[in-house]
Amino acid sequence: MVEVQSTQLDGSVPKEKWTRLSTHIRTLASLHEILTLEVRDIASLDTIDLATALDKLLPIMMLAMGGQEIRYEVDKGIRLPLKQSSSFLLLVNELIANAHKHGQGEILLLLKQVEKDRLYAHLEVCDHGPGFPAGFTPEQAANTGLELIESLGVWDLGGNVRYENRPEGGARVIVTFPLLLS
Repeated sequence: MVEVQSTQLDGSVPKEKWTRLSTHIRTLASLHEILTLEVRDIASLDTIDLATALDKLLPIMMLAMGGQEIRYEVDKGIRLPLKQSSSFLLLVNELIANAHKHGQGEILLLLKQVEKDRLYAHLEVCDHGPGFPAGFTPEQAANTGLELIESLGVWDLGGNVRYENRPEGGARVIVTFPLLLS
């Protein structure tokens, strides 16, 4: 419906905003399908394997972004409870969408399991764009996408979010959050 409406725009809403909205809707539908299929396939399921979920989600996102490459490296065996899995996949969706919007070229996603004083997941999304402006803070940038990233990363996943510029150029967002021990 969004795509049909975008062909009839009178100029009041830029077509790129409609396209971005359409991409978000398709991705959210894919997230719902991934989570629903996982639960339906395994009746006793209480966690989701993130590598499997990303293997399903990221190719769909690449198609929705016109074939822009998303290279990803994900440790196998990282699992999250269903509620946190939904938050994690929404977070990935927003990070990738931002990298697509503000960056150029290949997007890189890394998800690693690290052990400090306990078990953590380390999510990193990088682009090859202009990076963050000098003095950047998410509070001052105040847009809905950054608010969503902060909310999902800090409140839903119980982690922390860092925004950096890469030495080779481009932006990097790092979300580190604790994993529940089974």
